Amino acid sequence: MIAVLVLVITIMMGMLINIYQSQRIVEFGLLQAIGYTKRELLQRVMRETLWVLLLGWSIGLLCSYALLHVADALLMYPHAYALNTLDPIALKYTFPVPLSILIVATLTVFLRFRKFDPVGIVERRLV
Repeated sequence: MIAVLVLVITIMMGMLINIYQSQRIVEFGLLQAIGYTKRELLQRVMRETLWVLLLGWSIGLLCSYALLHVADALLMYPHAYALNTLDPIALKYTFPVPLSILIVATLTVFLRFRKFDPVGIVERRLV
């Protein structure tokens, strides 16, 4: 079940990153037209994607910890049930999601930049 969840989230986030990058295609065309290399553009996109992933993963961990702490205080503790809100095994289950999203994002951006033509983009958008 966890593998299916990781797969669905990865596909969804990969599509969102692909949509976001396709909206910035004119920006990338202009940057490459003024001298940026494809490698520099790819590194820029990957840094942005990594920051978004790390920020989202951190916020997700903090929110899940807060919700588990509330559930422990309201539901578990009064009935003498134990709930470890800082379970290291549960934390390990969160690693595949951002890693797989980063892999899919890298592949989609790399494939998009492989056939990237800045002249065609500049001519179509700015003329």
